[in-house]
Amino acid sequence: MAWKRILMALASAALSTFLYAQDRISGTVTDTRGEPLIGAGVQVKGTSRGTVTAVDGSFSLDGVRKGDVLVVTSIGSETREITWEGQALDIVLSDDSLALQEVVVVGYGTQKKEMLTGSVSAISTEKLTKAPTDNVSTMLGGKLPGLVSRQTTGLPGENDSQIYIRGISTTGNSAPLVLVDGVERDFSNLDPSEISSITILKDAASSAVYGVRGANGVILVTTRRGDKSKVSVSYSGALTLSQNADMLHLLDGNEYIYWHNKATDLDGTVRQFNDDEIAYVAGTKTDPQGLFHNTDWLSLIFKKVAVGQNHNVSISGGTDAVRYFVGASMLHQDGIIDNVWFKRYNLRANMDIALAERLTLKVDLSGRIENRHQPGVSAGASDPTASLDNGGKEYGYKNIVFYAISAKPVVNPTLPDGTYVGYQNPVLARDASGFNDKNNSYVQTAATLEYEIIKGLKLRGMLSYDIQNTLSKQLFLPSLQATPQYGAVDAEGFVGLTYGNSPHLPSGVNQLTDAHTLFTRYTDMLQ
Repeated sequence: MAWKRILMALASAALSTFLYAQDRISGTVTDTRGEPLIGAGVQVKGTSRGTVTAVDGSFSLDGVRKGDVLVVTSIGSETREITWEGQALDIVLSDDSLALQEVVVVGYGTQKKEMLTGSVSAISTEKLTKAPTDNVSTMLGGKLPGLVSRQTTGLPGENDSQIYIRGISTTGNSAPLVLVDGVERDFSNLDPSEISSITILKDAASSAVYGVRGANGVILVTTRRGDKSKVSVSYSGALTLSQNADMLHLLDGNEYIYWHNKATDLDGTVRQFNDDEIAYVAGTKTDPQGLFHNTDWLSLIFKKVAVGQNHNVSISGGTDAVRYFVGASMLHQDGIIDNVWFKRYNLRANMDIALAERLTLKVDLSGRIENRHQPGVSAGASDPTASLDNGGKEYGYKNIVFYAISAKPVVNPTLPDGTYVGYQNPVLARDASGFNDKNNSYVQTAATLEYEIIKGLKLRGMLSYDIQNTLSKQLFLPSLQATPQYGAVDAEGFVGLTYGNSPHLPSGVNQLTDAHTLFTRYTDMLQ
């Protein structure tokens, strides 16, 4: 027992020494003008122990030992590392001169951050191209303070995010004004490699030059341009694998039959599934009718992964007289559901020509082709044909995924003769409902003449002309399907089947819709 008392004494002494060596420190963090820095971070390097400063710049932190390195950070200030040896901590952080000198795009021009008085946030091409994406609007959420994005579908080519700046500001349209190189255009399907920066103007001070159009905020997209340098050729490519982050966990066939029969027993009604049918679904007996089976509809509909690829190449350079940027890219994105895909091809050429010492001509030309394909019954958030069985009223929720969730997990997708089973069969909707193709082509042009009157004052005139051509073709095909009448069994033990057309086209007649839309827009301005 004596050795146990010795060990306990040694452990107690070691613990006392350890506790004694840890201190509670306190101090203040200010800038070079002596103003307290609110919310500055103070952290022990290499650990998760840290705190932030209060409104007066003060802080306190427990568990710090002599020799620990404190990392002090604050937005707009340079980071400092201080080794604590018991001294007083009156920490002064210098302004981050590089951050303050950064130039951001604002209304009708550019400014250094140190000169800004309005609320402005920006993101550069380096951050935009860190990870591959098939839609620029979906990647901005979480990257720009004050910007809120809401994505309601993952359908390739239709997955634009709804963007709000500082939340929803009205019961009407809360979408911000979007300008690409000074012209009102959509930016979601630009390739990130052709974007130089994205700036959002969040308050009245920064967006005042746009008047009432800027009431919900402004998003300024600036595409890349050439600079005075040798010819530079760059290429980047990405192969992406997409999968569902989470899936619903639904009852399988055996569980569905058990709980369905349990409910009918409690209600005192006749069971819909007899012992033979229970055995067919469980796999212990073979169904001579070929109807019953334990089917996981979600696994049948969704692929394990969807493959996408993105390639882009650009050439830039220039001299004092001419600067240029030319970029081309392609994107192929498969859907997580078969028979769904999106293809996009982008081309951009921006040129700056020095006509005289202070006179510059800027010529911008871009083109884009978008091809979308999905089945006749939508794989996305809504299906334009789903409500035809209800007098034409649009529900907006019936689609392939809805069918997969609502289909009974106790039957095969098809009978042995190939007839589809079930009133809402997701396999039928995916493979035999027809197709919905939409092809968009864009040509966007702009010419800007800019004259520098004096340093910092420029006169600019711009003309732009945009063309959008849309071709849509939808073919809805009827398909015969057999709907089981559960509980109705004939002398051979076969379940009664009611044959009819699928709900997406109950008329049974092929329906083809072909549409062509041409949109043009001319813009001119003098600044």
